[in-house]
Amino acid sequence: MARSVKEHMPGTRIVVGVMEDTLPDDLWKCSYFDEVIQLNNVLRFPNLSKFWFQYDEQEAKNACKAPLMSYIYDKYVDEQSFVYLESNTKVFSPLTEIAAISQRHPIIIAGCQTNSDFMEWDWRMEAGKANVYSTSMLALSRHSEARRFLTWWAKISERHSGNEFSYMDLTPIYFDDVYTLRHPGYGIEHRNLVERWNIAQPSAGSYTVNGKPLRCIHFTPELASAAGWLDENKAQLYSQIYQRYALEVTNAAKSAATANPWSYGSFASGEPIAKAAKQAFRDNYYDNPAIENPFRLSNAFFHIEESPHHRPSSLPDYQPSPRKSARKKNRLKAGSRKTASSFKRRTSKSLVYAR
Repeated sequence: MARSVKEHMPGTRIVVGVMEDTLPDDLWKCSYFDEVIQLNNVLRFPNLSKFWFQYDEQEAKNACKAPLMSYIYDKYVDEQSFVYLESNTKVFSPLTEIAAISQRHPIIIAGCQTNSDFMEWDWRMEAGKANVYSTSMLALSRHSEARRFLTWWAKISERHSGNEFSYMDLTPIYFDDVYTLRHPGYGIEHRNLVERWNIAQPSAGSYTVNGKPLRCIHFTPELASAAGWLDENKAQLYSQIYQRYALEVTNAAKSAATANPWSYGSFASGEPIAKAAKQAFRDNYYDNPAIENPFRLSNAFFHIEESPHHRPSSLPDYQPSPRKSARKKNRLKAGSRKTASSFKRRTSKSLVYAR
């Protein structure tokens, strides 16, 4: 991701936050990073052992966004605009709309789905449990309302990172002058391909989505499966993009840093921490003063015996998925016709650029 940002916006500063107990040596060799910080050095929570223990890797990444943004906001006082991007995002063209909008609005958040023509009740019910606004990217400008937003967001992060999406949906209610980004070229992911299916390549290396320039894609394994639901020519373009990105992730994963297990995924004994143990600790033991360092415990302490489930750390090769249902397939294709007619790097969990 950092390389794509520097390629399309060379004047930016890139700050990477690392969720490990030590900084891997090879991070300093990356010429695309302007600063690499160990997040333990900027977190202001009372007990960092408890903070890390309660979350799995994804939840911890969510919880570290606000502290990382606050650190950059406070340090780089000469900067006026700040953008958070997930580490598994790739930029395909300059984010010109963000630069223009941030001059007028202190907080910019991106809607997951923004086209009412594609809204369905089954998705809306699912979104009610997940998110309406995407947190894979957001932008702030230097403004008192943005500072107030960061303070509020950080409070959520200490104990409620698992509910980050639902809290983020309250942002337009709690804060003034929040801009909802509806540009179809931003924040493409598996949940919004149903409305952003119309991808085209007018020239080599240049793409459009629904007639607008493609700005960035948030890559997840689910994206490959979702692309398999599209019409063949559109699916082919998305699969080519996915394959190229997967190759970049594979090459990056050859470094020693990405091969190491996450620092906070195991007890001090080396026993992997079950997700249920993390949940039990967060719900029932976090405020217990008798437990100073939960990493010294075990799954048995929480009456949990099963092994935790670990998802693959790298993106799989693109494989068109079997159609999950004829209804889903027909809905997507019908939507396409209707509109046409009218990997991550484990040690690099967060990236923010400022300009």
